[in-house]
Amino acid sequence: MFLPREVEEELAASRAKASKARPRLRVEAGTVRVPVREIWDDGFSVDREAAARLPGHVDFFDGDRFLRHCLIVATGEDAGRVHFAFKWRSDALGAPPLDYVTDRVTPAGFLPAPE
Repeated sequence: MFLPREVEEELAASRAKASKARPRLRVEAGTVRVPVREIWDDGFSVDREAAARLPGHVDFFDGDRFLRHCLIVATGEDAGRVHFAFKWRSDALGAPPLDYVTDRVTPAGFLPAPE
């Protein structure tokens, strides 16, 4: 499909403006914080300018909630974004891991009270 140059420029400007909306998802490495523009099952993308600051090990956040610790690798680039794939990821647990054995048995759930 052919579009006039002016229309293509306006579409590109509109996409760039929409991509600048404040995303909740971000990756962090030390003091470096980079917003995630798009995410899929095995990877994500960030703006090209920010991608150079990302090392291989990053922490993934949704707002202030820690989601996972990841090892990432750049896989490609298009439309001003760099794509990364997860080589390894460790999802966050609901509680800190224990480094000792407990003898206490905790219930997996509760049954409803009899009526």
